[in-house]
Amino acid sequence: MQKEVTYLVKEPNNKLKLDDWDNRFFNTCEWLAFLINTGEIKDKNLENYFEDTLVQARDMFDQYAKDTDKSNPKRFREFKKLLNTYESQGKKN
Repeated sequence: MQKEVTYLVKEPNNKLKLDDWDNRFFNTCEWLAFLINTGEIKDKNLENYFEDTLVQARDMFDQYAKDTDKSNPKRFREFKKLLNTYESQGKKN
């Protein structure tokens, strides 16, 4: 994923593709966070399996997400909530 987004950032004509990539990636993180936050994923092994990936996704969010998405509390609400939970538990990368 990092390789793909790095390529898109370097290519000036790829702004629409980069926006599409951002939306797909962060919406996927949002959906997974929703499933974890609501208890739909009950298997702790599965939750733990994705934990490091979601924590690392914070760096990508900080670097590539639109400023309006970062500051809007309604955008990626579940993802931000889960990351705050991980952070309060001392789970940072």
